[in-house]
Amino acid sequence: MAYTLTTADPLRCERPIDSRIVLAASNRVRLIASIRATGPAIRPAALSAYQRSQLILSWGWVGALTEPRIYFQAAMLHVQRKLRVWSLPVPLEKTISRRANRLERSLECFVRGYLRHRVENTDGSFTVRYSAAGLFANDAVEIMQSPSARAVSSKCPDKAVEFRVLRPDFYTSIVESRALTAEEVFKLLAGHDFLRVSRMNVLRDLFCDESGSFTELAKLSRPGCLAFRIIAWFRKGRPAASAGLRSLSALDYYVLTSCSPAEQRHYWMQVMKLFLSRYFAFGHVPLFEVEVLVALLAVGWGLLATLSLVYSPDDTTV
Repeated sequence: MAYTLTTADPLRCERPIDSRIVLAASNRVRLIASIRATGPAIRPAALSAYQRSQLILSWGWVGALTEPRIYFQAAMLHVQRKLRVWSLPVPLEKTISRRANRLERSLECFVRGYLRHRVENTDGSFTVRYSAAGLFANDAVEIMQSPSARAVSSKCPDKAVEFRVLRPDFYTSIVESRALTAEEVFKLLAGHDFLRVSRMNVLRDLFCDESGSFTELAKLSRPGCLAFRIIAWFRKGRPAASAGLRSLSALDYYVLTSCSPAEQRHYWMQVMKLFLSRYFAFGHVPLFEVEVLVALLAVGWGLLATLSLVYSPDDTTV
């Protein structure tokens, strides 16, 4: 079963929207769906704030009414026909992913920095082509080379690997993963179509001496270690004190040993928002941030009300 999409950019060619989707199975066309516009295409950047809000209010209710019907029909197909329902299609290597949100962009910087740190501090000759997902084209691709690879003039194909992230939620999944070593995490997420690694054996060689660098953490006796044990507690679902520092992931070790205190605080805050949103906001980080803001406003209002009662003048007369 395969889909083919035929469309054109209506903003570039200044033609109405005209797209066609064809579903084929067993070399036969099963379904043809077309969508055409009755008027010229609208450029969102050229709209005013009033026009944007008017457009959203005019068409936003369509999705709100259509989505329950989609879930109902999917449930009927699953119960009556035993058909498996896919909420998210399997991404391909050439798939254009959605735009990464603010949390995913923040975590991507640490994942990219960790991979660069491993490449630059390895003894072998490695060349890694890292392709991010959900970022702008100028920031999506980076070529990382070890000192040995930069020293030689010719490329070393036996130590070259392409690391392509297919979905932006890879960055949240890597901090939530219960696997401790980077090799285990990448293997697990590659099996769930979060990324593609061209040569997994080369990646294994890159992280083979990873455990030796973790001994640096034993010298750290800072409050940051305790804060990161809290992350390990949420990730593992068990008291982090019983597991010690070994309960931290490879990315946690990198942040603790190689990042500045400001970067460590930023990483800790982003990961904690991700974990706490699972308990208080159904996994939606923006909703959790709104809840925190409302809670702070409520606490502030309560303190002001209490202070006004304590320091209010006594109106009783003697």
